[in-house]
Amino acid sequence: MPRPPGRRRLLALVAGTLLCGGLGVGLGSCSDAGVGVDPPDDRLFFPTGMLLDPRVAEDQPARFLFVTNANSDLVFNAATVVAVDLDKFTKAWSDPAKVAEVGAEVDAKTPCRRNAITPQLIECTEESFIRKDATVHLSSFTSVIRAWDREPEKDGYQLGLLIPVRSEPSVATIDVDGDPAEDVEFRCDAGSDPDERDPLRCGRDRRIRYFRGDPDYLTLGREPANILISPKSELPLAYITHSELAIVTLVRLTGLLEPGTSPDPKTPKPDPSLAPPRPKAPTIVDYKQIISVASPLQYGGYGLAERPCYPGNAPALATTELGECARPLLYASYRRDQYLVRFTVEAPTPAPDQFCVYAEQLETGDYPGAILCEEQIVGIDVTYAGGFDPGSTTSGASIYGDIAFSSDGNSLYIVQTNPGALLRLDTSLDERGAVRDLPAGVVEVCQNPTEMLIFDDAIHGVPKSTEYAAISCYGVGMIFIVDLSAFRVVKSLGTGAGPHHMVFDRARGYVYVANTLDATLGVIDVSPIQPTRFTEVARLGLQEPYTG
Repeated sequence: MPRPPGRRRLLALVAGTLLCGGLGVGLGSCSDAGVGVDPPDDRLFFPTGMLLDPRVAEDQPARFLFVTNANSDLVFNAATVVAVDLDKFTKAWSDPAKVAEVGAEVDAKTPCRRNAITPQLIECTEESFIRKDATVHLSSFTSVIRAWDREPEKDGYQLGLLIPVRSEPSVATIDVDGDPAEDVEFRCDAGSDPDERDPLRCGRDRRIRYFRGDPDYLTLGREPANILISPKSELPLAYITHSELAIVTLVRLTGLLEPGTSPDPKTPKPDPSLAPPRPKAPTIVDYKQIISVASPLQYGGYGLAERPCYPGNAPALATTELGECARPLLYASYRRDQYLVRFTVEAPTPAPDQFCVYAEQLETGDYPGAILCEEQIVGIDVTYAGGFDPGSTTSGASIYGDIAFSSDGNSLYIVQTNPGALLRLDTSLDERGAVRDLPAGVVEVCQNPTEMLIFDDAIHGVPKSTEYAAISCYGVGMIFIVDLSAFRVVKSLGTGAGPHHMVFDRARGYVYVANTLDATLGVIDVSPIQPTRFTEVARLGLQEPYTG
């Protein structure tokens, strides 16, 4: 894989961040030029996002792991989305006959060897395990991967993927096809654009960019950093935070609503045939500045989480009279301040003299009583989450990162990036049914963490007893494991350079971690019945540290 010298690499990274990541609105040359070196379709390079194939039940081993390669140093002309065959990879590193000794050459017959620094760790070349024929290309600076369940009888596909892309900015949409036990195919109209030089680059129509899907409206805000898809199937919604903007963007996954009709025969009704075609693909329907801006340096958000809501533990602001969950309660973390914003979504309900219309029809003023009926973001309040005092010397630095709820919804965990810590917020209900939102604990972890994964020990038939948080420490190349019941660090372990995003494979008992800087994927054993628990046991990709 070609790599430029260190100085060129650093300049390319800085230039790409400024031009494509920070000022990339409307700069088509950053993403569409299609010139330069094509990316390898069977390699890892700056892996950032990962997703275990959700077409397979959680208690069954998924065959494929989806990975985004962000191309963050701009060595290639595109980022990629690849599929790793976990069945083949796991069998290879577990088979002594396919594992060579330290320093040995690897090939298709013997794709694995012992790591030179940690001989008990098995590392394997990725070319043998990435489904090259499934790879597709995106613009650079990709982020996480999220999935949403499609309706096969309507859409033709069971699964859809959403991937924020910072260089455009946009959110790429990809359909997943194939038998999950045998095959995978990413469908994104690759090579469909007439002026596109790259036959594997996803089509322009597969990018969420415009409010209400209309190029005449506003584009998606810059630096889309994180995305949350509602866990409730009846709410086909996704929420996006932006690391450089104080807004949250709302995406309706099934497109815009069809217009309704008025119950009043005297009220003019919109003629659907006069309206432009309605996009049924995921479409931006709202965006709100709900993250307060106290100073020019305190902008942007990152973490997103929806509080688990079920009868008996449903907060008053989200329940009906029957105690059922009626509205989601969501939290977003400030990126550069010690606060969380709470918000929800509401869909306007037409009164007897009102009806739903398209935005274009509403603007004409010809339809009295017309309203837009798509869901809208409603800010609730801001809460202080506590943690270590970042001090005045960190002004403008990242403070909060990822956030996640416990399975019962009674605790919200927040990664504090600077200084490094894991925070606990008491989100249980008081006697009035209100969420308490009280700081309830701090545990010190590594320096500059951002990402977190919560998992439990119900693995290999063991009953669930404890939840854990894995915290990735990008700068120091470590993973911290926190026991959430005792709220203490129980393990810190070294991994590859630049560990970032993580996923939990319950069926196999592993946590996978994307080591962004040395282009590898680490495999950490978390099974409570294995002697190697909380140890990195394998790695996809040969360790070639990012030395500049």
